[in-house]
Amino acid sequence: MSYGLVDRFSRLRSAGMLTMEEIAAQLGVCTATVKIWRRHGLLRAHPFNDKPEWLYELPGTNAPSKNKWKMTPRRRTPLSSTA
Repeated sequence: MSYGLVDRFSRLRSAGMLTMEEIAAQLGVCTATVKIWRRHGLLRAHPFNDKPEWLYELPGTNAPSKNKWKMTPRRRTPLSSTA
């Protein structure tokens, strides 16, 4: 029996959501970076099936930028000589 309902993927796409490849191309990063940013909450995403597949919202002016989220390495202080 068909009720004429539109699937979740189509509803999210019509709302302007992008696939992982599309958002990666838009932000100039690889798809692995998109996954990391989603897990860290830098990108909003919505699952559309029972697999780990997501559609992403356009971040607008608050888009994360490449290498900004990484922590800066610790700088070692030189050991003082006690001669």
